[in-house]
Amino acid sequence: MDLKSHVLNMFDVTSAFLLSFQLVAQILDPIQAFFLPTGYASILFLPHGIRVLAVFLYGPSQSSLYLLIASLVSIAFSDSSMDKSAVTVALQTLTGAFWAPVAYLLLKFSFGSEHINLGTVNKRTWRGIFMVIIF
Repeated sequence: MDLKSHVLNMFDVTSAFLLSFQLVAQILDPIQAFFLPTGYASILFLPHGIRVLAVFLYGPSQSSLYLLIASLVSIAFSDSSMDKSAVTVALQTLTGAFWAPVAYLLLKFSFGSEHINLGTVNKRTWRGIFMVIIF
């Protein structure tokens, strides 16, 4: 894969991550706060879905780099990251960028390569995707 493809893929993942993050922060969290005044977690956090899609579309090694860049850019645009220590932000960034690829690799090892692959989609593939989402 050439550099231009990597840059375009990184732009796609970062754009989708930022868009989903802003959608959650600006629309879904206020609706959730109206009905459920918990305030500490988002029931429907869409960036997790972007992480899983990135892993399935680009593979674990490439997606981890794309997700790391997306996480860093989203933290740069986030107001809530200013309230936390640098160590906390760094750990959240690394965990967010690398956990979905690790979950993908673990489940690929468990289910087998043919079932954790978008090239051959069947009932077992969807179970695998669901398990990556849960992890």
